[in-house]
Amino acid sequence: MNQKKYWPFIENNFTPIAFGTVLLTVLIYFFRWKFQQMENGDVSYLAYHFMKAGNSWLWILILLALSKKFLNTPGKFLPLLNEAVYPVYILHQTVIICMGYLVVQQTWNIGVKFLLITTGTLFICWLLFLLLRLSKLTRVCFGMAEKSCFKKSKVPPQTHAKPIATGEHF
Repeated sequence: MNQKKYWPFIENNFTPIAFGTVLLTVLIYFFRWKFQQMENGDVSYLAYHFMKAGNSWLWILILLALSKKFLNTPGKFLPLLNEAVYPVYILHQTVIICMGYLVVQQTWNIGVKFLLITTGTLFICWLLFLLLRLSKLTRVCFGMAEKSCFKKSKVPPQTHAKPIATGEHF
C-alpha cells in the first residue's frame, strides 16, 4: 500500500481499528487466563500468537493515527524539540552507560532501577542539550545549525525599485 492510500485508510477506518484493538486485547487476556498451559504447536497456542501479532499491528496503527491527529500541528516547543533530536541521539548512550553503572550496583527493585535510569537519562540529556546549544563551537560539534542571532544576514535589504519590463516572460 503506497503512502497516498495509507493515511486515508487509517483515518477512514480509525473506529474499526480501535474496536479491533480493544477486542483483540480482551481476547489475548482471556486466552492467557483460560489456556494457561498452552503447548507449542497447539491450536490455542497458535491462535494466541496470531492475536498477539495482529494486536501489535493494530496498536501501531492507532498510535500512528493519534500521532498524526494530535502531534502534526506546529507548537511552540516543536522547533526546540526538533533541534534536540540529534544531540540527544549522540549523548544518550554515554549517559545510559554512566547511569547504569551507578544504578545497577544498588540492591533496589528492577522497576526502580529502570525508572531511575530512564528518567535520569532523559533529564541529563536535556540539561546537556540546553548547555550545548549556548556556544557556536558545541553547536557545530553536535550537528546543530547556527542560532539565528549568530547568523549574519546574507539577504540584501529590499529596495522599492520596480523591475524593468523587457517584454519577455520567464
